[in-house]
Amino acid sequence: MKIIKKERDGNRIKIKILGFIKISYKKNKGEELDKPAVTDVLDNSNKVVDVLLVNPFYPSHPNPYLPVGLGYLAKSLQKNNISYMFLDLKFDSFEKLKQTLYIHKIKYVLFSLTSLDIEYNYEIIKNLKKEFPDIIILAGGPHVSFIKDEILLECPAIDYAFAYEGEYSVVDFLNKKSINEIDNLIYRNTNNQIVYNRKEEKIEDLDAIDFPTYDGFNIERYGESMPICSSRGCPFQCIFCGAHLSMGKKWRARSAQNIYNELEYWVKNGYNKFRFIDSNFMFSIDRVKELRNLIKKNQMKITCQSDGIRAHNLTQESIDILKDLGLKNIAIGIENIDNDVLLAVKKGEKSSHIINALNL
Repeated sequence: MKIIKKERDGNRIKIKILGFIKISYKKNKGEELDKPAVTDVLDNSNKVVDVLLVNPFYPSHPNPYLPVGLGYLAKSLQKNNISYMFLDLKFDSFEKLKQTLYIHKIKYVLFSLTSLDIEYNYEIIKNLKKEFPDIIILAGGPHVSFIKDEILLECPAIDYAFAYEGEYSVVDFLNKKSINEIDNLIYRNTNNQIVYNRKEEKIEDLDAIDFPTYDGFNIERYGESMPICSSRGCPFQCIFCGAHLSMGKKWRARSAQNIYNELEYWVKNGYNKFRFIDSNFMFSIDRVKELRNLIKKNQMKITCQSDGIRAHNLTQESIDILKDLGLKNIAIGIENIDNDVLLAVKKGEKSSHIINALNL
């Protein structure tokens, strides 16, 4: 359904389309018909936007999550005066995606892809390309970093892809830098051959990248806990995990002060629950101590949890530091306690590390 505005111009009436809404009707128990619910509301401006950032829907994992990677990319675009919009296909329909492209005359659409449900999302991209053949479709995310140039073979509807981190390479691309000079860009040349501008070096100074503020992301949809990525890369070689494949084998860390600055920003904006989502939050106990000291010094009242603590990093000292940090729960990967199995999967730990951690 269209949202319109009527304006009189002399003897003529002009009709201006302000946006579109999708109306759905639900039948509830004991009622003949529920009131209509607005499920999609589009931006009612006609501003031209450079790129649309899309967080795909994953049927196998339908719980909503705030896409930190796209948040970092959005901040980098914002810093370089490149306009963007954001849609999350968990909440936003394919119809809204199409209407957004049409209304805002968007030329580029970037999907951040994981390997989960990849065929499902390839089909979404294929259908989008079919309806908008002139749209340039970009792809990034862990799946691209895993398979690199094969992405253009698996999904021919994708025009360009970016392996590894995109904060600089996507900006270079949208700023029209020569494609053969853009690091880790994957594309087809004039002979339709797939080219991969491979560069192994990752971004070393993570403090130089602005932390995400998720402007335009409707972050209230994602719950009361704010995800924080305090480091990138993993030096461990677990054969069942792709962290070192997508982010590199070298652990690169934000400083304690930089992490504190992000926490402070979100506390000022009404958040006091945080989740450290990186694989190796506890890799440096000195960095965690420094962060703890900053929080205590400034009397910041927060609670947090961590998804990235290895059993061999846990000691009574580290537990005490984490308590001071406001940590309420931690996630430790315990794939097996048989030493032969741990060795076979290249876990880098022994059963004694796991048992000691559980006894703390």
